[in-house]
Amino acid sequence: MYKNSKEMWEDPEFPHNSNSLGSLDGVRVSEWKRLSNIIQNPVLFDGKIEPQDAIQGLLGDCYFLSAISALAEKDHRIKAIFGEQ
Repeated sequence: MYKNSKEMWEDPEFPHNSNSLGSLDGVRVSEWKRLSNIIQNPVLFDGKIEPQDAIQGLLGDCYFLSAISALAEKDHRIKAIFGEQ
């Protein structure tokens, strides 16, 4: 959603279809949903951000998660990425 707007944002470079995920063995998307369709009143940040909050799943993106964990040493760095103060 755009800040101060009711319009939902869609990433033109990451459309909600199977092509956005590439080829992940054994992973199938049956339905794409926005977080607000799953959780009522979602909150981006709730409490302190810790390096161990980044958990690797099936994507094999440990290089990315290690960078996120390093940023999370100071939680204001992560909040700045999302435009939070």
